[in-house]
Amino acid sequence: MKPICLLVLPRTDQHPAHWWRLADDQLQHGQLLAGQQLPPGPDNEHVVLALSGEQVLVRWLDIPAHSPAQARTAGASALADDLLAPPESLHAAAQRDGTHWQLMLCTPQVLEDALARARAHGVSPAQVIPDSLLLAVTADSADGVLAEHQGLWLWRSQQQAMTAEPALIQRCLTQTPANVLPLAAQLDLQRLPESNLLQGRFAPGQQPVPLAGRRLGIAVAALVLALPLAIAAHGAGLRWQASQIQQQSLALARQHPGIGADNPEPVASVHALAAQREQRQRQWSLLRSGLQGVQASPDVALEQLQLGDGRLILELQPATATALAQLHTQLHQQGLAIQSSADPATSTTLIITAQELP
Repeated sequence: MKPICLLVLPRTDQHPAHWWRLADDQLQHGQLLAGQQLPPGPDNEHVVLALSGEQVLVRWLDIPAHSPAQARTAGASALADDLLAPPESLHAAAQRDGTHWQLMLCTPQVLEDALARARAHGVSPAQVIPDSLLLAVTADSADGVLAEHQGLWLWRSQQQAMTAEPALIQRCLTQTPANVLPLAAQLDLQRLPESNLLQGRFAPGQQPVPLAGRRLGIAVAALVLALPLAIAAHGAGLRWQASQIQQQSLALARQHPGIGADNPEPVASVHALAAQREQRQRQWSLLRSGLQGVQASPDVALEQLQLGDGRLILELQPATATALAQLHTQLHQQGLAIQSSADPATSTTLIITAQELP
């Protein structure tokens, strides 16, 4: 088995980072204060970095995507109504998990800060995950698996994963546990997930490009997570104290650059953000319908897609005229209007809109 090294970052440098190394059936564990270097390990070890799950939203979605890139686009659009921040301002990563896609969302600054802190410890990770995914989940427990780490609780169930204050996690559970074991007692380095935040512009070999909206800081990141957390809890039938979450969200919203604490017309700003969310929802519906049409056409393979300005552009692999005609039929049945870049019988570039056909 390939040697594995796991570095778990604290949410702030006031706490030490913890590391575990499994090599030659020997398990090592240690702590690192800010600026301290990780002891060198084998040259071929797989290095995993875990950052605080407080700053990463993890959701499982049933979306018609055929690749991580498609799942990132579709998943972020699907969650647009749950997010105050525009999906395009967030970093997304996706991993197939059974019949669903696991989607992870965070602000780019969160990931960049985590990588910078890892480099300060002499670590260049090949894989980055939220610490809530470190727990190996089983189907035996209805409430999933709990762990405590540096004052926070990590919670992982079949399709839930989060890190938060104990009082918040307790509201998700059907009963309060008698005791919660520390993370170190439940780690299994041989069962770490395949999930990886190093996708898209953070993938190995890619040069990070600053995104618009970088002013989203930790406070707004918390708001991004708080709203879907409340919605997910209600959807699961859990008894949340929604008013408290609402108050926290509103307080954080005043720090959002789109609203501002001194905004003379915050209601108008909220309506403007709502209009933007509606537009993103329309784009998500367009994307979903387009992918469903492709999925229902087995003789057509999708090469790549682009979504924006109210239209979906599909780039297809070469296909027969019959297969393309079948795809056109499927897309029309989805209520979509189709424009080909050339001869409809041979063109593999389709421009699709949601305009109703006459």
